[in-house]
Amino acid sequence: MYDLVDTLTFRTRSVSPNMWPVFELTYRLFKNDAVDFLEEMLPSLDNFISYGAETIKQRADYKQMLLDIYTTSITSDHLGENDRINGCKLAELMLLNLRGHIDDAIQQIVTTTLDGMEAAALAPLKLSLLEIIGNCVLYNPSATLTIMENTRPGTARSLTNELEPAMIPASLREGWPGLVAGALKIFRGLPKAVADRKALEYSLAEDEDEDNLDGEKVLNLNGDDGRYNESEVDVYFKF
Repeated sequence: MYDLVDTLTFRTRSVSPNMWPVFELTYRLFKNDAVDFLEEMLPSLDNFISYGAETIKQRADYKQMLLDIYTTSITSDHLGENDRINGCKLAELMLLNLRGHIDDAIQQIVTTTLDGMEAAALAPLKLSLLEIIGNCVLYNPSATLTIMENTRPGTARSLTNELEPAMIPASLREGWPGLVAGALKIFRGLPKAVADRKALEYSLAEDEDEDNLDGEKVLNLNGDDGRYNESEVDVYFKF
């Protein structure tokens, strides 16, 4: 089913009103019997967020569903590290596509991510979680660093150096030079990088469709029963 949903939303680059019940059903399935199918759900959820962002921005319940999926992916004992990495991808999509509309979620995203970093055993998951922190800094530097310092004192000191003085939490101002600079430069390029990646995926899919269409044209030289249609072949060779 999710292959069809992914195809429909990706090809049209939009989410029609009739598709949103599928999003709601996906959340209900994830919370019940399909919690370990996040990897299969992720491409469709990606398209819902990427192409349906304007709808999600207006729906507090949809934003809460996405936040809950991320939190569950990081904290559930039934899920492994690969599932947690997929959850990080979902959180990244939220932070990049819903900027300015999930301010209330930053606290939970940051604290959940920091807890996940403490429990993570493998480097790929640690890197994915670190990228979420970077995206939170990009989304709201002052709020993110304040939450980090309040939740895990000292963790914010590993980040950068390019915030306005008024945005720096008071507990971090001493010794602030030498913190967090290169990371912000990199993270500022994330929205464009994600948009470029999405455009490339769409372009590759279009090229694949054209190749398939060319193949169908060649196959149409055959009759429906798989044998050559002699009249068509004769016409072809006259040219």
